[in-house]
Amino acid sequence: MCEIDDACLLGLMLKQAREEYGLTQEYVANTAGITERHLARIENGTRQPSVPLLRKLVAIINLSVEQYFHPDKPVQKSTLDRQLEALLSKLADRDKKTITAMIYALVKEREAEMT
Repeated sequence: MCEIDDACLLGLMLKQAREEYGLTQEYVANTAGITERHLARIENGTRQPSVPLLRKLVAIINLSVEQYFHPDKPVQKSTLDRQLEALLSKLADRDKKTITAMIYALVKEREAEMT
């Protein structure tokens, strides 16, 4: 476990967001052009990414830099996210499960294309 400092906080946020999106360290590291070990060190707070690498990581993981600088501020969803949420709220659970499976398959397909 790391001391709670800026490097540790950034690493924890990157790891949490990566896991929330179901992305593996392997996928994120390969996409960013770094080793899994380097990413693991960033996530556990023992290494700090360069600014260009941080830009790549937040883009790959879809983490808002706003979340890092203002972690207590509620995150504003994009218009598309709000539209999707509104549409999903109108569906039955079985339909949501179908859509979730479709999205999961699409993500896996895109990950396979990236490797």
